[in-house]
Amino acid sequence: MTPKEYDVALEAVLPQEYIGQILNRTYKNFLDEVKKIHCCLMELGAIDVIIPHYVIAIYYYYRSTTLREAALRCDLEDLYYSCICDPSDASIIVPSYVPEDDTPFIHRFLCQNDAKVAFDAVGTFINSYIKAVKDRNPKAYIGRVPIKAKFPYRGKFTISCRLSRFFDKEKNKHYFYVHEITDDDSPIGFSKFTTFFKEKR
Repeated sequence: MTPKEYDVALEAVLPQEYIGQILNRTYKNFLDEVKKIHCCLMELGAIDVIIPHYVIAIYYYYRSTTLREAALRCDLEDLYYSCICDPSDASIIVPSYVPEDDTPFIHRFLCQNDAKVAFDAVGTFINSYIKAVKDRNPKAYIGRVPIKAKFPYRGKFTISCRLSRFFDKEKNKHYFYVHEITDDDSPIGFSKFTTFFKEKR
């Protein structure tokens, strides 16, 4: 994906009437915020596939409270003791409080360069946004922050997702708006993986 396709505002790629259908009853209350959401756009002929950055963040970087907090800190140090990046026999040693389902993703962020850069960028953007707001107004209350997130793998892969479909008759164009990624087949970086848990002393 090109940089332009990777970061577009929702209002630039989805007509307002369809944004309203996504919001339903909250249409008027949240339209101004929602139409500014950062999205990825994949143009597949007469079909535009729209994937909001928050959807990417939730699936890859915010899988649990533990991983989300680490992403916001841009720091995985509290989530592992050591790891082996050998694809044929990868392993990681983690504290007992780390969810086992998170460990393949933590390993990916430690051992794959593209994934590491993408992981750091999630928290860096949010922290920079908060700092910019506070610099302008130290007393400002920040209730919501925008999210920017990239896929941790740059090659081709497929995702399974939950989405809404819209059809614009005048433009003869379909819009697929992704609400949730439920699975993907991007290379995780190993063929064998073992997780070891260690009690924190």
